[in-house]
Amino acid sequence: MSNTRERRTGQYRAEFPLFRTLLTVGLDDVDKTSGVKDNLGCCTKTALNKLHRLDDFGVIESEKFGNSFRWTLNTQIDFSSEVSTIDDRTVTELLSETILRLAQGLNGSITTSVTEWATERVNTENTPIESYSARVAVFNRFLKATLYSLHQKEEDSLAPLSLELDWSECFDKAHQLTENQGFKPSLVDEVVKDSPGEVDSILLALRNAFIRSANPASVLSDTYEALVSQSSRRNLGQFATPPHISEFMASWTVQNSDDRVLDPGIGAGQLSYQVLSKKIEKGAAHPLRDLTGIDIDEIAITMAATSLKLADGGGSPDLHQGDFIQFSPIFSGKDRLQEYDGVIGNPPYSRHQALDNQMKSDLNRVVSDETGFNFLEKTPLYGYFLIHSAQFLTPGGRAAFIIPSRFMDTNFGRKLKQYLLRRFAIHAVIQLDDSVEVFEGVRTRPSILLLEAASPDSTHETQFVRVNEWPSTSNAEEFLSDTESLAERPEVDFVTGIAQEILTPTERWTHYFSETDIGEFPELVPFNDVATIKRGIATGKNDFFCLSSDDVDRHSIPRQYRERILRTARGLDILNIKKSDWEEWRDNGDDVWLLYCFDEEGVIDKSEIECQSVLNYLEKGEKEGVTDGTLVSGRNPWYRVDSREPTPILGKYMNRNGFQFYRNEMGLLTLNNVHNISLDFDYKDHDRDALLAYLNSTFVERILSKSSHDYSGLEKLEISQLESAPVIDPRELDEPVCSQLAELFEGLCAARREGDGEKEAEKLSEIDQQIESILGLEA
Repeated sequence: MSNTRERRTGQYRAEFPLFRTLLTVGLDDVDKTSGVKDNLGCCTKTALNKLHRLDDFGVIESEKFGNSFRWTLNTQIDFSSEVSTIDDRTVTELLSETILRLAQGLNGSITTSVTEWATERVNTENTPIESYSARVAVFNRFLKATLYSLHQKEEDSLAPLSLELDWSECFDKAHQLTENQGFKPSLVDEVVKDSPGEVDSILLALRNAFIRSANPASVLSDTYEALVSQSSRRNLGQFATPPHISEFMASWTVQNSDDRVLDPGIGAGQLSYQVLSKKIEKGAAHPLRDLTGIDIDEIAITMAATSLKLADGGGSPDLHQGDFIQFSPIFSGKDRLQEYDGVIGNPPYSRHQALDNQMKSDLNRVVSDETGFNFLEKTPLYGYFLIHSAQFLTPGGRAAFIIPSRFMDTNFGRKLKQYLLRRFAIHAVIQLDDSVEVFEGVRTRPSILLLEAASPDSTHETQFVRVNEWPSTSNAEEFLSDTESLAERPEVDFVTGIAQEILTPTERWTHYFSETDIGEFPELVPFNDVATIKRGIATGKNDFFCLSSDDVDRHSIPRQYRERILRTARGLDILNIKKSDWEEWRDNGDDVWLLYCFDEEGVIDKSEIECQSVLNYLEKGEKEGVTDGTLVSGRNPWYRVDSREPTPILGKYMNRNGFQFYRNEMGLLTLNNVHNISLDFDYKDHDRDALLAYLNSTFVERILSKSSHDYSGLEKLEISQLESAPVIDPRELDEPVCSQLAELFEGLCAARREGDGEKEAEKLSEIDQQIESILGLEA
């Protein structure tokens, strides 16, 4: 093959691509080899090579004419099984490049209705509506011509497609006869309703190459991506699932030959094509009728209809063009949803910012009504898709989804994880490293979820698997069959099995994709090597010992008998506790004082208390039974709480929203629901803040999440667990590194106070990078 190097990319490309040869014969009406040679500007041998390849594909045909050949388009479709399969990439290039050139040749302005149709689908700033509409129109006409031919061989009342027939009438008749939604008219059809005969001749000829492709769904998807810019596809959240991933997911979803399967975002049919293949492998005769596909894009519906019809000739799949979320009793008026044995999906990746308020409202209304959960408005579209899809599964049914991994670490993901844990036995979460190419040009790290609509027993484990390249097996069950053998696979970076019953929605699931034990990090030391950790004060009767300012005024408790406290860290979003914070709590009527009867000599005996109002308050407590409690009754005197000094660092004891450590600028005492951390060395402010930056990092979150105890979503961290946690020793850090960490913690505090989630994530990321550098973990 003649090649030339592409200057921009440095890659080699065909110097005389097949589409140019096809257009020479089809558009330029050149029928002799010599004319093709002259038109291409190549030698006779090259021209013959290209012509014979197109002849082999069935796109053109030849007739011996003296000592040479006469070449013409083959507009009759040939379903002969004797013709060899054509490489998908070759077919994709031939289709996409030919359709691009045909679309460029269409003249005339487009109607207002087509303009409005295109505007809803494309970013008009970087994609001209006219060229977009022409490309999609020609592509859609080709799809319907191919789909018609596939049905025509089954239906005697459908005449073979030819240039003499009105194609729109043929497609309408096929739609009525077969009820295949791929024939449904689209506004963009107007662009090509009066297309020249030579354009339609070439489209008829191209059918022969397409039906010989190895994976028709992949060819159509890749062709569409070549025709339509990524920014346009992003508006609809459209990103095609590669064939090897589709096959893997389908192998999980399909259990039996008669399984009914739902594909809620069918696209070109890549996932469903593999579902049909798996059903046929299991003995299904005509599985097409067992498949339901939904997509908001009518072009996707026609692509799916065409590729799936080619996979299995009998009948038509149950295809619907519309918003999947609206396939609900709320909108349909039906009593219940249709049920399926399997659901397979690559949902739209649109972020919540891309959804208008009405759509968000509809999404929340549907999934809340179906599940009883109230999901955050920041939930992206793929989250709603997954949740809504689950409602269609029969008990014991299986689901396979490929979605971004972000849900495992975000606030919106907590409700989604909570729902997954309640609704499914989660068999596997497979995270694909950046080295695994999945969606070209899409900056996301996807994960594959393999689920079963069942309640897991106490022994059920969820496999968390991280892969650095795609597995050699396409069978999901085989891949997951044995954790030990799974760990030995070269493409698996890490695998761990976690009992599903101990998974919580509040923890970051991504920490299960790597070792979270400290291992051999000489830079780290046990926390109790650098600090003393104690629980806060246990009063035995918080309602008596904790006082608001109103309580203090009402009972006239002098300042010498009380100390400032932080009664609870629940809901405390800040990381540095200032005087202004305490004053705000005081002014809001919170309990901010602790009855604290100590002086320089120690606890003040009741006989030495000179303030009558304090004595009256103690007497009130005795009358109300405060002294009856186990803890209080065992103290002498009973009102003597633990004597404590304020510590520079405070930590949550129990939490639902991740572990947090606070800088105690106000010097507050705390109750026993907060850990008190004092440093065991003479420290500077930047030493303390560097340690705080580390303690609030995701690195520490992973370690603590794995060692903490979970109580129905409430994580509890005992002192012994915290004492053994690996931490940095600020004294061993280089001064610039220590100062940098301290500065980052200051920025984290500011971002938290401002409620700036983006800035907070940025600072956390920078802290994590610093820690990775300290520990030698950076790539």
